[in-house]
Amino acid sequence: MNIFVIIFLTHASFCQGRRGNYDLLEDGEFDARLKFLLGQVNSGTFFTKENVEENTWHVTSRWWRSHFLERVPRDFNQSDVDNLCLKRKESCRLFDKKEWDALPTVKPGSWKSCAVVGYGSNLLKNHRGKTIDSFDTVIRLGMVTLNRYAVEAGVKNTFVYIRDRKLRKTRGNFIDEDKNGFRASHLNETQRPEALIYSSFRDNPTEGWATFSFGGDLTLRLSRALSRIMEETISSGLPPDPSSGLVLPMVLLFSGHCTRIGIFGISNSMGPRYWEMSKVHKRNVGGGKTRKLASNHNTKLEALIWKKIEKFTSPIQNIEVKFYD
Repeated sequence: MNIFVIIFLTHASFCQGRRGNYDLLEDGEFDARLKFLLGQVNSGTFFTKENVEENTWHVTSRWWRSHFLERVPRDFNQSDVDNLCLKRKESCRLFDKKEWDALPTVKPGSWKSCAVVGYGSNLLKNHRGKTIDSFDTVIRLGMVTLNRYAVEAGVKNTFVYIRDRKLRKTRGNFIDEDKNGFRASHLNETQRPEALIYSSFRDNPTEGWATFSFGGDLTLRLSRALSRIMEETISSGLPPDPSSGLVLPMVLLFSGHCTRIGIFGISNSMGPRYWEMSKVHKRNVGGGKTRKLASNHNTKLEALIWKKIEKFTSPIQNIEVKFYD
């Protein structure tokens, strides 16, 4: 068989395997499994004084270098993490008094109502700007231009989630430009975020920005639960990898920082980003080639999961969650 045919069939099989079996989500047993799996997740996902005890070890390596965490037993405790870190000190950090004193403080519920805003093109069809700006805390998945999309996506910009793995130009250190080419310096002074959110802990990797971080062993139970949920939504093949539109709201849900959560811009069509479809963007990039969501994700599946969680009669962590199509 021609090598190019083999590659094509392999790729097609790979993508097919990550589409998910949507019929499984209609099964009442899946609802029960979803509640059970998420019920095993602990609260406290951010590296803050409230979640980290002084003189304890925690895994702080980037998530793609933290596979050794799988050695930790399912019902692990702090002693298990300490023992693991004593063997893998290069991937961990001891939060002695100096390190602990440098951690931020976030009181439970202090972020009040939280909106997570993704890039989904559904925002062009269902304008959510006013609704998004009505939330006390707005967290965006990038340093996207705001005024141009005020009607569609609002202008409030409390925190911005930075996926440092793709900031190759600056070795993961955020200076001004995010992975999509948007610059913080192009935002109005009042629209620049108060802080950046990272998915792994380390010394502040920015030039003057305040930061929050989550990950490592603090999100291990959540990571395991999400992986299991994804596995149970397919009949065969590889399960989808959770996208930021699933991970970040989940991290917030179990952080205890928010009193309620609204999720916006998670497209169930897995199409292009809303700012890529604008005439201005197309003109600036010379023709406007749009990108589809990476084939290892499935936001249509994630949207259905959020809609199920929204309908739970007993909210997870007693926090109301609403998904906006």
